[in-house]
Amino acid sequence: MGLDEKGVAQVREFALQEKHHGEVTQAIIDKYATEDDKTVSEPKKVYVCSVCGFEYEGELDNEPDDYICPICGCKKGVFNLK
Repeated sequence: MGLDEKGVAQVREFALQEKHHGEVTQAIIDKYATEDDKTVSEPKKVYVCSVCGFEYEGELDNEPDDYICPICGCKKGVFNLK
């Protein structure tokens, strides 16, 4: 999958918007969560796509070698541990 400069810029903008939505949602959860909700364990690892900023929570090594980023379509080799 090839993206031109405009496409890359659009994917990056989309990723930033989704990050913001996640932060807003997390703030709401933090404000209204009960003690039982707070006992849920956090993911151990977060990997970030270096192209678009998509965050994968979990163990990326458990994904098949042909795993691709659901946002930009790049291979899992472009992900970095956060």
